[in-house]
Amino acid sequence: MQKILLKNGLLVLENKTLQGDLLIVDGKINKISPSISINADIVIDASEKIIIPGGIDPHTHMDLPSGNFSSSDSFETGSKAALWGGTTTIIDFANQTKGHTLREAFDHWQHLAKNNSFCDYGLHVAVTDVNAKTLQEVRELFNEGVSSFKTFMAYPALKIDDESLEQLMNVVHELGGLVTLHAEIGQMLEEETKKLLEKKHFDPSAHPLAHPEMAEVLAIKNFIELIKKTKCRAYVVHLSSPLGLDFTEAPLLFETCPQYLFKDESSYQGSFENSCQAVMSPPLRNKKNQNGLWQGLLQNKIQVVATDHCPFTLEQKKRGKNKFTLIPNGAPGVEDRMELLFNGAVIERKMDLNQYANITSTNAAKLFGLYPKKGVLQVGSDADIVIINPNTKWTRSSKTHHMNCDYNLYEGMQGFGKCETVILRGKIAIHNNQFLFTKAQGQYLKRLIRIQKM
Repeated sequence: MQKILLKNGLLVLENKTLQGDLLIVDGKINKISPSISINADIVIDASEKIIIPGGIDPHTHMDLPSGNFSSSDSFETGSKAALWGGTTTIIDFANQTKGHTLREAFDHWQHLAKNNSFCDYGLHVAVTDVNAKTLQEVRELFNEGVSSFKTFMAYPALKIDDESLEQLMNVVHELGGLVTLHAEIGQMLEEETKKLLEKKHFDPSAHPLAHPEMAEVLAIKNFIELIKKTKCRAYVVHLSSPLGLDFTEAPLLFETCPQYLFKDESSYQGSFENSCQAVMSPPLRNKKNQNGLWQGLLQNKIQVVATDHCPFTLEQKKRGKNKFTLIPNGAPGVEDRMELLFNGAVIERKMDLNQYANITSTNAAKLFGLYPKKGVLQVGSDADIVIINPNTKWTRSSKTHHMNCDYNLYEGMQGFGKCETVILRGKIAIHNNQFLFTKAQGQYLKRLIRIQKM
């Protein structure tokens, strides 16, 4: 029964901070106190450092197929990178293929992740084909710990119509689960794309034009009407426009991503090698939108910052060199999130540490059925812990990151707040700039929604 003692750190608890010590026994948080005196197997001095819950990234795409290849991070490489960046839990997506079952999707992604993920993981299931069997499978998978289901209003291979979405939301509401939405109106995307191609606008600068801001806003508006009818708990993934926050008549939850907080549409200018890196959906938008999202985050209108981590190498992106619609959508980010947000939110915008822990871990744990096992420094919770040195400077770079991708969206960006020690269920994964796991340690997490007060 191993004992690890963290000494003299600033502990970020759920509703307060405490200068003190934290004891880990057998993988769980055993004691939190201003001072703990005990003979421990390992003692880590956290003086002048900050101790927070391990990060939870509820939006990643490891091993995601795209044509004849997959995203460049597998569960193995992507989960290692997550740990390097202070994220101890990811929730990935098992995507149903039209004409196939939810069970097939779930089993396939379990096969990809099991014994390969170095951090703990859960699975959302993306529902793309709603029928009687699908709705029955929703109930079956709910009992196996899948309590959130993703939907699309865009892309022929993925979207479902409003009637099907309403049926799904009724079932998920009955179960007490959560439905998430990729909020873009497909018809608008298709019409704008057709116009751009007719004008022979083929390079990456066409991508944001093909995904107008109003396609996201109107999708959210449609979603809210369905929420009113079904009473289903609902969540919008990767919000890129603060206009989506203006609809206050429904209890809608929001996630945004670092790319929308730190990057803007100027990234689509320049050479293909540079501009293709930012091809993702929804696209990067203007600086005004960026500032609006920061305000939404600081005002608690946005509950979670996830990454939508879905990297493709430059060679893979070149598939669309002559036609922007063929560029695989997605970018790396799972390793960058925690440190980017510490610098951008805490240091630059003076967000308090409790809210920082909320947007990077606690809120996701509550919304997706992991709390209090995950997402909080609390006696009895899993010892998923990150020690941040707020005085250590970092530089984002593809040369030093651990994601399996040959570019970094934030190349050259500098800031303070390094995740120096990362602990997963009481096992030290990262310490003294070394990766200490020799084999995959990740466990599948069954998630049972219990409605938590945010």
